[in-house]
Amino acid sequence: MAALAPQPRAPRGPAPRRPAGRRPAQSRPAQSRPAADRTRRRRVQHVRRLRRDLLEDVGLGLVLTLVALILSAGLGMLAILELPVLAAVAGSFVAERVIRRRRAYPPRRAGRLRM
Repeated sequence: MAALAPQPRAPRGPAPRRPAGRRPAQSRPAQSRPAADRTRRRRVQHVRRLRRDLLEDVGLGLVLTLVALILSAGLGMLAILELPVLAAVAGSFVAERVIRRRRAYPPRRAGRLRM
């Protein structure tokens, strides 16, 4: 039998990109750190509460705006003029987020195999 020669491997691409500021997962000791876990849980709950409160405030603001628009004709006309401006501002906000994400994670180009 002839000895099998090792086959050359295809070169691997670059390592996957991680978001800036993050480190690879560090191995934790067998025992968890209760104080750190409590602090993390508390922060997560705090952020959830803030997000819920913000959503409630936005919802209440929209309802009150609609009531004011219905009750007064002058404000209704102002709203008709203001809607395109609101759409432009919201569109620019969404566009900025999309552009920022695309810059943070640029698409990978397919690498060529070199032999």
